[in-house]
Amino acid sequence: MTAAVDTSSATGTSVVVFNPTFRKAEVVESGPARAVVRLTRDYLKPGTKKDFPTENFPSSFFTQDVVLYDGIDRVDFVSQVDWWEEHTMLKVAFPVSVADSSASYEIPLAEDPPAWIVRWYDTGTGNGTATVTLPFTPKRVLRTNFLEEDGEPIPASAIDKNVLTVPTPGRAVVTIKVER
Repeated sequence: MTAAVDTSSATGTSVVVFNPTFRKAEVVESGPARAVVRLTRDYLKPGTKKDFPTENFPSSFFTQDVVLYDGIDRVDFVSQVDWWEEHTMLKVAFPVSVADSSASYEIPLAEDPPAWIVRWYDTGTGNGTATVTLPFTPKRVLRTNFLEEDGEPIPASAIDKNVLTVPTPGRAVVTIKVER
């Protein structure tokens, strides 16, 4: 985990990249469907001295669960941050090395019980498909634009248990409503 600390002020902005101190890794779940590895880190802003319990006791704490699924090409990162730095904003980045001329970006939106709203942007120039893996098998999937109650249904042939294959036009935002 790499993080950037933004110490903005009225006179300007400075961004400092830091690596929190790694404390431990432990397997907290190991079952037939998934495994979870918990990473624990902490941070004390350089030059900061504390009085209690020691002068170098960290002031911010990170717990990150890395969730791996059996049979699904997916990794989830569940991060909890107890951030206590003063006049400092935390930004988290996940650097990736992908060599391709186009990419799709998820824009997380909302859970609207009993439905999920999923949106993404495809930078490709031609028509293609996007694969969406859900943690449940949907009852119904609709293409929507948030202004319509129900949009065009995604055909049942595009749904395989919890995996959707959705047609995606190039350079377009796609929004779907997934009913549980």
